[in-house]
Amino acid sequence: MKRYFLFGFDEYYPAGGMNDFKGDFVDFNEMFDFIKNEECQSDYYEAFDTKENIRLYYDELKKGFVQ
Repeated sequence: MKRYFLFGFDEYYPAGGMNDFKGDFVDFNEMFDFIKNEECQSDYYEAFDTKENIRLYYDELKKGFVQ
């Protein structure tokens, strides 16, 4: 199983649950690169770290990483 599960959603049109799933990633940098290069940027991101069992929050990509 990969370490990070990434979810992305828009403020006005969140799909909810697995419909917001963007992908799973081996490491944080791989996930962050995906967000920076995503064709259709989401307004908000959340990730789940399966190793540490915590949620990671992304408000907006320009504001950077907030945990």
